Amino acid sequence: MLWKKKRKRCEKCGKVHDELPAIGFDAPFYYSELSEEEKNEMAELSEDFCVITHPEQTDRFIRVVLKIPLIDACEEFDYGIWVSVSEKTFNEYKDNFTKEPEPKTYFGMISNELNDY
Repeated sequence: MLWKKKRKRCEKCGKVHDELPAIGFDAPFYYSELSEEEKNEMAELSEDFCVITHPEQTDRFIRVVLKIPLIDACEEFDYGIWVSVSEKTFNEYKDNFTKEPEPKTYFGMISNELNDY
């Protein structure tokens, strides 16, 4: 897991706060469960994309940020998580990844273990 910490001016109160550290996962849970041999033979992992090719199916994952609002706080808690997505969503998201983002909603299943959630 990766952690970050920085300062940010709150849009609600105007004060500068130290942001909460963000938690980020390096890979989807399912990638982590593969042996080193399986990772080399069946999987492709980059910082933002992962593909695991099984004999009967191909699993596709993208890394996203899950923002959790905190009650009575001026900030959100960020989780850098991986979600499993369809082939169509994966290809569309990847094709537009480096372009100016347009607001778009995709369906994805969380693919990391979030303790206490």
